[in-house]
Formats: sequence, structure tokens, C-alpha cells
Amino acid sequence: MANAKNKHSSKIHSRARFTSSHETPARKLVLIVIILAIFTVSISIACSIIFDTEHTVKSTISNLATEYYEDYLYQSISSSGEDIDKVMQKYVDTGFSAIPLRQLIFRSSQGAAVKDTILKYCDEDVTHIQFFPTAPFGKADYKVEYTYSCSF
Repeated sequence: MANAKNKHSSKIHSRARFTSSHETPARKLVLIVIILAIFTVSISIACSIIFDTEHTVKSTISNLATEYYEDYLYQSISSSGEDIDKVMQKYVDTGFSAIPLRQLIFRSSQGAAVKDTILKYCDEDVTHIQFFPTAPFGKADYKVEYTYSCSF
């Protein structure tokens, strides 16, 4: 009978051990591995976003295009004295002539600062941008098509 009592007692202790707040070394190891995996994946994603050359270059070119259209092209058309709606309407379907990256860099206030970065990856004469005005023909009413000749 004492043996039966000891067996029953050990079952209670093993259940208590399983549900107690003390974790076994194996559980701690699994938890550490899971935390390290999550941390590693997070760092990897952050690095790929931060050091993504293609994204950085395309974003810079997009900023140059915005500056060119809004601060130079639109300003030139609106200050010409012609009816801006009439002028822009001509280019809705065909767009303005494609503009090489070289010209965007030349006209940009940040041209010298971004020139070396962009030109490491993109051909300044073959990469070009084309603007398509959209109604109601305000300063920010346009679409842009990019043709890249870049090596990322």
C-alpha cells in the first residue's frame, strides 16, 4: 500500500512540476530561440529597407521629378501668359517630351548632392521621365512615367 501511495504522490508532483511557474531548461531554450529568431528577422527586414539601393535611387529620382515639374515646368507654363488649361490639355494624352535624368539633376537644387549617388547606378542620358498633366491642371495634378536604365 505504501508503494501505491508513493506512485500516486509522484504523479501529483509531476503534474505540479508541469503547471508550476518554474520553467524547465528546455522551455527556456525554446523561448530564447524563438526570441532570437524574431529579433533576427526584424533586423534583416530593417536592414533590407534601409540599405535597399534600388528603392533609394528611385525615391531620389522621384523627388527630382517632383521638383522639376512643380518648380520649373509648371512655373514656366503658368508664367507664360497663356491659358494654362489650354496648354496642358494638349499634353494630357501624349505627355510632355521625355526628359533625361541629366536635365532633372541639372535643374535641381540638390543636383550636386544626389548626382554622384544616382550616377553610380543609372545612365543619365538613357534614364528619362515623362510627365502627363491631369485635370484640373494644378501644380500637383500630373502623372509621371519613369524609364530606368539602371543597374541595381
